[in-house]
Amino acid sequence: YVFMLSRAHGILHSNDHDLNMLKAFSKKFIKAPPCTNQYINTPRDFLGDYIFLVNPSKRYQRGMISHKLVYDSVPKNIPVHTLAYNRPTNFNELLAFPDSYKMPGFQLVDYMQHDKFMSKVYNSKFGVDIHKDYSAGTISVNFGSLGVPLIGNIELDTQREIFPDTSFEWNNFDAIKKCIKLLCNDTDFCLEVGAKALKNTKQKYLSPSIVSKFMDDLQYLRKINNQ
Repeated sequence: YVFMLSRAHGILHSNDHDLNMLKAFSKKFIKAPPCTNQYINTPRDFLGDYIFLVNPSKRYQRGMISHKLVYDSVPKNIPVHTLAYNRPTNFNELLAFPDSYKMPGFQLVDYMQHDKFMSKVYNSKFGVDIHKDYSAGTISVNFGSLGVPLIGNIELDTQREIFPDTSFEWNNFDAIKKCIKLLCNDTDFCLEVGAKALKNTKQKYLSPSIVSKFMDDLQYLRKINNQ
């Protein structure tokens, strides 16, 4: 793996955090963030009916932290929907949690195709995706394109740039709980975060501009590799 990285003409990365780590293996990079060509034209003027946890609660991976923080912070009269987790049938290792594990009172939602998932996002009050691992940040773009607030990891570029008011270090639990409560109780703040997210997504993460910059960077990388 290290040999492959050292021989690569370039390495794609989605976040500055990943770039800092990969600098140990290469000096040639292209940023390839997630993007979208689907978005609403105007911000929502309503709040959804439930809080959406976009990851199932399983093992030590993303999901468990979000579930616990939401369970501790959300009033019991606000529904919480979360994706169900089904144990792989060909997985021999004993998993820490059984199939379809959930926090008490949370409603499990089965796996959905992308259009159904986006509809689920649009009709939610806000989402929570707190985890200590790193990803491309596609979930942040999905929520931002629909103008729905999302609480997430500040070290993901998309999360930080689309949702500056609801991004935190993954272990800043007090601040995250405070933000969850604020989004539950402050309608104006919730709508403001959503409107700002939609604007930021359109400015920074629409497919035409992302793809255009990617192609320019790719041509430049090819040029310096041929020198």
